[in-house]
Amino acid sequence: MALLYSAADRALVQKLDDLKSQRDGKDVFALFAPYFHPRGIKELAASREIRLLASMLKLIDNLDQQHEAVDSRLAALKSLQQEVIYGSVSSFCMNTARVLVQIMKNLIRDTDHEHALQLAHDLRTALLGNPRFIRAQLEKYHLLEMPEAWNQLSFDYHVHDAHTKGRKSPTHLILDAWLKGIKTLQVIYYYHVPETAARELLYASEIMGIDVRIGVECPVAFHGRSLDLIWAPRGFSGAAGFLNFLKRPETQAFFAGNRRAMEQNKQRILGCLEAFNRHHLEAFRTRLGVELAPPSVEMFLKTVKYGLPSIEHLAEFLAERLAAPKTVELELDHLLRELYGEMYPYNAAADTGDLEPETFIKMLKQLQEGFRLTLNLSGLELTDVIEAVYDFRGVISHLEVFNLKDFAAGIDTRRDEINDFRRAVNRGDIIGLKRIVRTCIEQFAAPSETSPEDVNGKTRSALLTARLEKFTSILRHLPELIDAYARRPLGARIGSDSTGRFVRHPGMGFVILDTLPPRARRSARKTNRVLPVKAGITQMNVRRFAPLPVGTGKKFLSWKMDDGIAEFSQNGNLVTLGAFAGSENAPLPQAPETGRAFWPYLDNNWKIVLKILGGFVPAFISFRLTKDWWLLAWFGAVIWLGITGLRNILQSVLGGGGFKRADLLKWNDFISWQRVADSLFYTGLSVPLLDWLVKSVLLKDTFGITAANDPVALYTLIALANGVYISSHNLLRGLPREAIIGNFFRTFLSIPLAIVLNFMIRGMLEAAQVAAVALILQQWAAIISKTASDIVAGIIEGYADRHKNLQLRFLDYRRKIGQLFAAYTKLELEFPEKNVLAMFKHPKQLIEKISRENSDMDKEIIIDTLDLLYFRMYQPQARTVFVRVLKELTAEEREIFIRTQNVLQGEREISQMFLDGVAGGKFSKILAFYLSYAPAYLREINSEFQ
Repeated sequence: MALLYSAADRALVQKLDDLKSQRDGKDVFALFAPYFHPRGIKELAASREIRLLASMLKLIDNLDQQHEAVDSRLAALKSLQQEVIYGSVSSFCMNTARVLVQIMKNLIRDTDHEHALQLAHDLRTALLGNPRFIRAQLEKYHLLEMPEAWNQLSFDYHVHDAHTKGRKSPTHLILDAWLKGIKTLQVIYYYHVPETAARELLYASEIMGIDVRIGVECPVAFHGRSLDLIWAPRGFSGAAGFLNFLKRPETQAFFAGNRRAMEQNKQRILGCLEAFNRHHLEAFRTRLGVELAPPSVEMFLKTVKYGLPSIEHLAEFLAERLAAPKTVELELDHLLRELYGEMYPYNAAADTGDLEPETFIKMLKQLQEGFRLTLNLSGLELTDVIEAVYDFRGVISHLEVFNLKDFAAGIDTRRDEINDFRRAVNRGDIIGLKRIVRTCIEQFAAPSETSPEDVNGKTRSALLTARLEKFTSILRHLPELIDAYARRPLGARIGSDSTGRFVRHPGMGFVILDTLPPRARRSARKTNRVLPVKAGITQMNVRRFAPLPVGTGKKFLSWKMDDGIAEFSQNGNLVTLGAFAGSENAPLPQAPETGRAFWPYLDNNWKIVLKILGGFVPAFISFRLTKDWWLLAWFGAVIWLGITGLRNILQSVLGGGGFKRADLLKWNDFISWQRVADSLFYTGLSVPLLDWLVKSVLLKDTFGITAANDPVALYTLIALANGVYISSHNLLRGLPREAIIGNFFRTFLSIPLAIVLNFMIRGMLEAAQVAAVALILQQWAAIISKTASDIVAGIIEGYADRHKNLQLRFLDYRRKIGQLFAAYTKLELEFPEKNVLAMFKHPKQLIEKISRENSDMDKEIIIDTLDLLYFRMYQPQARTVFVRVLKELTAEEREIFIRTQNVLQGEREISQMFLDGVAGGKFSKILAFYLSYAPAYLREINSEFQ
């Protein structure tokens, strides 16, 4: 249908196709350089939605591990982060950014043209940041709303990327973690940490502001099998410190010692493939009706790429070869796990664990003094945990008491009993510990009905006797166990074990319910996301000095988990962030609908027209049927809507700077016509309410209150009714609580103004000896009240728009000037024997010298200065903020700033830089802008500050 989707939606889908085919990619990918500001000159090269899609395209479905590919993904992630967070002008910034990322992921992967148009329209609508639309999209994609202060207590201490059994590259994993709202993440690797993976993971986490820990799962010998311990070294100075640690010879030697375990695990998985081919392949071929030769080991290993072969890899590989649906893939996963258990019993001799606890502890302390060691409880009983914690004498710092994947699969890990033991240790509860250990001793002493099969040369009865003796010793040494955790309690870890592969396996991420906004808490309970786990938390008031784009220096709540899991209870406060069915057999949450809809995807221009008509028609009918005077009968609706329209336009223009606005912006560049249309629609609906129902039916006919006999009561009650109506439709539109409350109380300010206007008009009419003054005032009473309300609203909302623009410009200038000073500092280090500030007197020679010494430093300084020029000419309130920011600088800093602007004098060199592709192929607008306005800008800067 021609009315659906705008030309911009269709152009966006076509542009995405061009990016996918790489016919037009270099023009946009060049803008990923970190020195480009999201609201700077790159706006002249490509629209924001195109830049966003290009960044996302580089990030997902790309597992290449070459350094160039990794650097490309990191650059794209940085660009995306800049665009969705620092490029936003919405007060609902963080949640809007998450919705933008989710829509883009779906749009890039969608192959249906109709669905792509819908997603393109959703993307362009989401860029407006309307809270109601954003919340609807969060619900659509099963995302919980996060607080805009980004102070939620969210984490996941057990996830996997593509280097083990996961599906996503480290960059993609970090982006998805941020998308879900996770702030702390621990990524688990088996036996060793690939340097490439660590580098990508740590730098990506720094970009997105996620606290990432890297854990290595290592096997340790334990009664003929292995304990799986997650070792997380700590105490490094950022990503570089950890990468240097990985390169140390002793670290490499430790990882090399685990290679036998890696190879053994690989051979077991390959053994499962061979067993499947022999015993189960034919049944699946018959059932699915496919002809398939037995998949070879070589074919399977090619699909694993650089990860470690796993059951998840194998199930996905076989499902793809059999062209099977996801339900069959899950069935294959279960079947392969059963095969693995039958072929390699968990208590088999000579399992992967070779190291004894004492040897393992010694090796870890030699590698890095600071570390955390988490015991993975999968397959362990309470007796195993007690013995392991005792043997390691305080070195085990955490127990992974809750694993979401095991919980969803219904695997009982005795988590209640184990957590009771952990809490008793932390409390120093000798009586409780004695009771727990004595119960274990009674279990060992009871007659065993199991067969006495051999385990590492010992019969099961001999093992039970040995363990009975061990627990008797533990019982005698309980004070030593308590002392081991006196200074640092035994913590609890909560992990999802997420791989990002199976739809029915839980997704990653947890959040504490109490730290979510009220709306999100209700949604979590409604969608059964709350898990039967209760964590103890403490809240603190802190001040943010390094703010997100929503305010500066504001106090906000900070949360801290007290002692991990307090208890397992149906009255839990742990919420899963992934779409979660509750169990593998339960129905999943419904996927987002993608069917054709009319109103949501109507062309925005038609939406604006229809909204204005939707407000005009009831207003016109109301005036036409209730007014005798021809002016109000025929033009009352025009006057009513005109007041609101004029107020919206004036407040937008004045909020953008008014007569001091940016040089190249026109008055209508400040206006959101969608916002104007919404206001006109709702104000039109208010005419029957205020003019007919409240003023005429309720006040005049019922209580006899008119403008002549009691103007104070009349205007007070009309204003209160208007305030209730405005607050109601603001709530319906999903506006922030502050705006709703403010719009209600603005009515109290409008009451005295309406009374003053009433007396002024009355005085003028009486002075002009107009007849029936009381009747005229009564007919115009609602319009007078409306005018007063809109005058107050225009002042308040215009000030709010101005404040928001000033706030954004302060952020823009401070960030960009900070980048400029950082680039200048690099120059000082590059030329230690030169007077760099003096070199800026001859910018052309300086640019040539820099480009010879360092190919990127000249680009960085030039783009920084061009961005500052763009702010000055194109961004609202830029002139006002520019003067204030420069006055905040010291005399030396101001001198450096003014001198660095002189690089704009190098017209030939800068033009050549753009011809060489610094901003891609579509640089003509940037170059024309620079050549046209840089000379005047430099003259103005030098005249104002020198």
